[in-house]
Amino acid sequence: MKKVIYTLALISMICFAISCNKEDKKAAEEESLYKVSLKIGGEITTADSPLTKADGNNILFGISVYRDGSEDNNSFAYGLFDNINDISIFLLSGHSYTFKCTLIKNGKLCVSSNYNNTLYYSPFKLVKSGSSTTGKLTNTFTYYEEEYTYSRYHLNVTDAVEYSNDHNGKYDADRYYCEVYNYTPSVNGSVDLNLKHSVVGLKYSLSGLTDGSLAIKIKRSNNSNYIVDTSVNSDTESEGLILECNNVLSSYNYQDTYTETATVSLVWTRG
Repeated sequence: MKKVIYTLALISMICFAISCNKEDKKAAEEESLYKVSLKIGGEITTADSPLTKADGNNILFGISVYRDGSEDNNSFAYGLFDNINDISIFLLSGHSYTFKCTLIKNGKLCVSSNYNNTLYYSPFKLVKSGSSTTGKLTNTFTYYEEEYTYSRYHLNVTDAVEYSNDHNGKYDADRYYCEVYNYTPSVNGSVDLNLKHSVVGLKYSLSGLTDGSLAIKIKRSNNSNYIVDTSVNSDTESEGLILECNNVLSSYNYQDTYTETATVSLVWTRG
């Protein structure tokens, strides 16, 4: 009788092992790992705003990747790069992914940083519910292996730039932004990141000043510092200024209707 029981138990264990192997194989097939390339394009590749060799020395590119749901709980990976020539990411099949990224051509010159320009503040700061920390320039992705955690860090790529002391008040980040939703990975797949230029331009022209001098001050609606503060004594035309949009996300979503306001102050001083 004991031999029969032992035999039945052994058959049961073998069947269970076969069942487990089938489930493991099915799970492996359902969640294959794909290497996906990120292709940076859009308005950054146009004739109006091409990338130059000089830009390559100062570029900062931050990207957050989310999987299957809300951003805070489903951050899958994030990374901060200054080399954008060959970026790839590993994604699991059976999931959809969201990509949010911002690129600043002159990022190293204007974004506040410390520790030999390896740790950066907004929009490359890492945030999660109730806390934040500086983002580290690594030229690699940091992944979350857990399927779910309560709160995960991600880059706050929609926030305004925290400018370094040298650039405080200039707001001259030459910035781009992009979002991609519901991407499903595949073999030899790629993600097209079609960046939009998130800036406003400013230029002024003065004519008819016959004598004296004219003090010109220009201030944007939500900024306390003047973006133009100068005095001229003859007809002139300024160089064009490129300024980061006050609301990067709105400028991306409503590119054709996005507007900003500015206050212009003119004081004419004569003899």
